[in-house]
Amino acid sequence: MEQMRQCPYSGALRNLYLEGKAFELLAFHLDAATEGAAQHQAKSKLKADDIRCLHLAKDILSRTWREPPGLLELARMAGLNDYKLKLGFKELFGTTVFGYVRALRMN
Repeated sequence: MEQMRQCPYSGALRNLYLEGKAFELLAFHLDAATEGAAQHQAKSKLKADDIRCLHLAKDILSRTWREPPGLLELARMAGLNDYKLKLGFKELFGTTVFGYVRALRMN
């Protein structure tokens, strides 16, 4: 930002210089954002088998949304414990189990 503020050029060259610096600033921020997303993915403790079980739970809910199973029953059906079901579902799908059922009902 300081380099943009103290731009030594004028006219069309100034516009070109500022545009280049704006792209550089944008690239810097996008790099930081993608690095943060990569770190979040690395922190995930979900194993491939857990992800498969979570998708199974989601499929079960998609078929039984009118009268969905309870959390413990759903966990048993999917092959997970209730703790991993709750946390994994939120991490993988961005919503809670009951939030997903509510969205299905609203649709």
